[in-house]
Amino acid sequence: MTISIIGFGRFGQLVANQIAETTDQVLISSKGLKKEDLKNRAFKFTSLEKAAKCDVIIVAVPISEFEQLLTKIVPNLQRGSLLIDTCSVKVFPTNLMKKIVPSKVDILGTHPLFGPESVKANRGIKNLEIVLCPIRLAEETLEKISKILVKSGLKVLKKTPAQHDEEIANSQALAQFIGRILEMMPLKNVETNTLGSKQLKTLLQFVSHDTKQLFTDLQTFNPFSKAVRKRFMDIALMMSGDLSQSDKKLSARK
Repeated sequence: MTISIIGFGRFGQLVANQIAETTDQVLISSKGLKKEDLKNRAFKFTSLEKAAKCDVIIVAVPISEFEQLLTKIVPNLQRGSLLIDTCSVKVFPTNLMKKIVPSKVDILGTHPLFGPESVKANRGIKNLEIVLCPIRLAEETLEKISKILVKSGLKVLKKTPAQHDEEIANSQALAQFIGRILEMMPLKNVETNTLGSKQLKTLLQFVSHDTKQLFTDLQTFNPFSKAVRKRFMDIALMMSGDLSQSDKKLSARK
């Protein structure tokens, strides 16, 4: 079985390293890729056309580039192959795949709920989670993939694209939004840290390693993110307004 990874950013490299532990060769296709980027001998350069002809094609490009990438690889996809996306949203990419990718190709949406920093902090992928959204895939194949992932140490969650996006809007997208605000403040280093403040700095640490593009894509391509941000901001403004009234009362007493 031939496996290719299209996209070799921080997450693409993480996926490649994990797969390289269980297979002899991983084909890599990525724009702007340099030979020195391929430190693992199990990795091999290939063209986008050849990558698209593999049995399993894992796409690890930014969400905003996904549609353009699909249109490029569709002519070279082979009957019976499996196309897997790794986007942090699922409704948008899975709809695109259903629309653009021919029926001869199986489709699986995935979202590994981890990245390089969380894998590093966890000292590996054991007990980390991955979401699977089967779109056009035989149940037998889905179960086989699930068993492989579980054997590698991951916890598998099966969701519909809409279920995934609604939950992610209330978790990852919201955490990213709060983290970016903290990054822009920024938080001062003080000696009087509480556990809560330390956890905020941990959140900031994880967010700071993600690209601005990932943050923007996660917010704008998830149909549920806007409503969650609005609810957060409405509550924050309401609480700030209530505190402003208390501030005025306190000032009047002085």
